[in-house]
Amino acid sequence: MSKKRILIVDDQPEITEIVQEFIDANFDVDTDTAASAHQALEAVSKNIYNVIISDHHMPGMNGVEFLKEIRSVLGPNKDCPVIFLTAMEIEVKSEVEGRYENVQVLNKVAQIEELMNQITTYLS
Repeated sequence: MSKKRILIVDDQPEITEIVQEFIDANFDVDTDTAASAHQALEAVSKNIYNVIISDHHMPGMNGVEFLKEIRSVLGPNKDCPVIFLTAMEIEVKSEVEGRYENVQVLNKVAQIEELMNQITTYLS
C-alpha cells in the first residue's frame, strides 16, 4: 500500500517549510509543496492527495478560488479534504461554510494543534 500524501500550498516559503517539517515529524506521509494555487492545480492534476493544506491570500488565485477549481473538476481530488491555514479565518469561513464539504478553516498562527488533529482525522 502506498503512503498517504499531503499537499501544502502557501506563497510564503517559511510557512510551507514549518508546516512540512511539523507534518514530517508527526506523520508517516509524503508531502508535496506548491508556492501558488496555479502550481497546486498542476500538482492536483498529476497526484492523488489525502489532504490539501492551503493558505487563502495568495497572488494570482486565492485559496477559495483554488478550492472551487478542485471541486469543479472530475478527478481523484474532487472530494479531497482541504484545510485552510490562514490569517483570514473569518473571511474564509464565510466563503466556504455551507458551500463545500470536507473543508476546515484554521487560524495560521494559533491552531497548529488543531491542524494536527484535522490531519489525523482525514488520514485515518
